[in-house]
Amino acid sequence: MNGRTQASRTTLLFLALSAVAAGAMDWPSPETRGVSSFGQNEAGRPSVGYGFSGEGTVRSADAGEVVYARGPQDGIDGFPSPLGSWIAVDHADGIVAVYGRLADFEAENAKTVVEKGSVLGRAGKSGWTDESGFFFSILDRSGRKWVNPALIIPFVADKKPPVLRSVLLIGRDGIPVNAALVKSVRQGSYRILVDAVDAEDRSVAYPLAPQHIICVVNGSEQGALHLETIQTVEGALRVMRIALSPAAAAYEHVPAYDLGEARLTRGRAHIEITVRDAVGNERSSAFSIIVE
Repeated sequence: MNGRTQASRTTLLFLALSAVAAGAMDWPSPETRGVSSFGQNEAGRPSVGYGFSGEGTVRSADAGEVVYARGPQDGIDGFPSPLGSWIAVDHADGIVAVYGRLADFEAENAKTVVEKGSVLGRAGKSGWTDESGFFFSILDRSGRKWVNPALIIPFVADKKPPVLRSVLLIGRDGIPVNAALVKSVRQGSYRILVDAVDAEDRSVAYPLAPQHIICVVNGSEQGALHLETIQTVEGALRVMRIALSPAAAAYEHVPAYDLGEARLTRGRAHIEITVRDAVGNERSSAFSIIVE
């Protein structure tokens, strides 16, 4: 199975999961504002959930059982956890949701069974943050994957396409060239770096990530990043590019995403970058470069 086929099957799997779960789960707090999204580049590391800012009640996205509840000082050896006060709820079918950075609470008082909409706490400042808010992520325990919540919970529909800010090519010499400005390059292998966001908001530290970025060179897909899931393999995060790859390689060039390596041969290279968000809006840009 090649990487593209595997990515397509992953897409179909979670579209089916989304169809089953659509309407069953809700976003935990409509009173807060999303400021970070699944898969976005946070200082060289992918986010495995959604971050929200503001003060509001955090409710259970669906009925389930509390399987873990920890206060802000319940980290390793008493060291404060990055998530501060957090609760994990098993929502059945192997889906566990983590609600973190809540206002302080007594873990032993957390309810064992919760209904959809049950109050879990309030957005707070616990964890490694100075602003009120909370963090929400979904884990597929059976596959040891963090799942993009937008695949399971109905997303707020919008008609705005993602923003493609830049496309850089980095050759063996390590010097980046802007695909929109360069007229010619030497034959060889180039890393494809794409700086793209789903929403352009200067007040957000890490602009929201798109769900798919695809690079096609002369009609052949040679680079990609599919942010449907982030997998944990031997303690390290991995993301789907053309194949499952270490997240560190895809995220090292902040704020861009490294789609992998493309081979440019002599002649004219037609490069097309397509960026797609969670509700299907997309933007494409094409570049024509002479390869010497």
